[in-house]
Amino acid sequence: SGFATGGVDARFTKMDGTELPMEIEVFDASAGMGVFWVKMDAIAGNAVDTIMMYWNNDTASSVSNSQAVFGTSNNFVGVWHLGENGNSTADGYMDATANANHGTGASMDASSDVAGIMGMAQQFDGVEDTISLGTTGRPTDTFTYGAWFKTDATHQVDDETLTGTHGLGGQKYIFGV
Repeated sequence: SGFATGGVDARFTKMDGTELPMEIEVFDASAGMGVFWVKMDAIAGNAVDTIMMYWNNDTASSVSNSQAVFGTSNNFVGVWHLGENGNSTADGYMDATANANHGTGASMDASSDVAGIMGMAQQFDGVEDTISLGTTGRPTDTFTYGAWFKTDATHQVDDETLTGTHGLGGQKYIFGV
C-alpha cells in the first residue's frame, strides 16, 4: 500500500498544489481500506473538479483535522461518524466539530457497533437505544439534518407528522431537536 502506519502520510491537494483540510476517520491497511473526509471548494452545477491524493512518506506526521473539515464557520453544528464502540458513557460518541456536542448513549453496548458502508456504524434496537447529543450552536430556526440509515425490513413510511401513526411495519423514526 505504501502508507505510513495509520495512513498519517495521506495528503490531498488541489491541482495547483494547495493542500486541502482532511480528516482520517478510519484507516485499515490490512483490509486495504480508508475513510477520509476532505474539505473541497464549492463545485457549481455540472462543473468538474479534480483533487490529488499523495502518500508513501514514512516520516510524515498526521494532518488529520476534523475541525478544519467540519468547521463551525461553515455552519456545522455537529458531525457524528458513530464509529465508536457501542457504549453508554457520557460523551462516548464524539462530535467532529469544535462545538464538542458529544453524544451520550442510552442502552447502547458493545453489540451496538456494526460494520457500516463506510467504517463502523451503530445499530439501534428500535426500542430503547438512543444517543443524546449536545446543544452548543444549535440553530433556532431553519436548518438541515442529514443521516444515513439502513432498515432491516422493506416498508413504506407513512406521513407520521400529520397522522401520528406508525409505519406499516410498526417502525417510527424520531429525531429530537
